[in-house]
Amino acid sequence: MKNSLLTLIFIFLFFAHAGAQEVGVEATSNIVLNIKPSQTDSKINRADTPHFVTYDPAIKQGKLLLFIPGTNGIASRGPKNFFNTALKQGYHVINLSYINTPAIAQICKGAALEENANCAEDFRNRRVYGTTPFSLISDASYDAIVNRLTKLLLYLSE
Repeated sequence: MKNSLLTLIFIFLFFAHAGAQEVGVEATSNIVLNIKPSQTDSKINRADTPHFVTYDPAIKQGKLLLFIPGTNGIASRGPKNFFNTALKQGYHVINLSYINTPAIAQICKGAALEENANCAEDFRNRRVYGTTPFSLISDASYDAIVNRLTKLLLYLSE
């Protein structure tokens, strides 16, 4: 009985998975761009996987959804169903590529946390702005999230 039940579950899961298709951003009239950060700023050479940008060109003055993937996130592999929903609501979507390793939990622990109670805040400020003094990560100002987004928006406007 137990083996029969396991077999039925396996068959069900196999056919359910076999019928599933990878969901991508709908191919209607939407534009999808993959733009390497180094194309927007020649100083950027770390975490140079492409930014993912998608929008409906029929919407001229849309809202912007900025998505920032977490640790080890890759912009081109973002949550496509979520992006599709945003597109349908009139948003332009940017999934930003940035230095997202190491994680805060890998840096702000033990002695580092004991020496600096603001470790997580300083870490995030360095990653976002690139100008905060924080020696435990080497992100430069041109690698920071703000610079990457600014340079991408300038690149897209041209």
